[in-house]
Amino acid sequence: MAVLQDILAWSQANLKPWQQDAVRRLFHQQMTADDLDDLYAMLKAGNGVADPQSRQPQPLAAEHLPIVAAKADAAVLVSMSNVSNVNRLAPAQTLTFAPKGMTVIYGPNGAGKSGYARVLKRACRARDITEDVRSNAFEKPEAGRLAQADFQITSGADTKTVSWVKNC
Repeated sequence: MAVLQDILAWSQANLKPWQQDAVRRLFHQQMTADDLDDLYAMLKAGNGVADPQSRQPQPLAAEHLPIVAAKADAAVLVSMSNVSNVNRLAPAQTLTFAPKGMTVIYGPNGAGKSGYARVLKRACRARDITEDVRSNAFEKPEAGRLAQADFQITSGADTKTVSWVKNC
């Protein structure tokens, strides 16, 4: 991930604080109208125009970049199971991933491909998380019923199950 380290170094050495904040926001998500308002206010504050909300830039930092593991220590996603409170995904199903190469998930419309993808994007901290993990639209929403799933992961010789709960 040398490119990401280069972007970090470039932003720290060459950009103004509000621009560094813009790089961080672009790195994590698509820009919203609120993001543009924040950046504009920080630009003005950097040039002597007071911001009534006192917004402060949060520049891109090393902790915003993904951790690069040695090849031997790389985590491999083996399966996703026990998905609940996500779309109309069937209970007690396991989605298995190839340990090497690529896994292709296919099926007709309404089969659950997007539901699984949204869970993976949230649980694995993808950059694009614009789509929310949705509950079953045909059931009455209940407080405390959060989307959740279990992931089996191997790292070297170790295999473990990690539980994910939306917004936790």
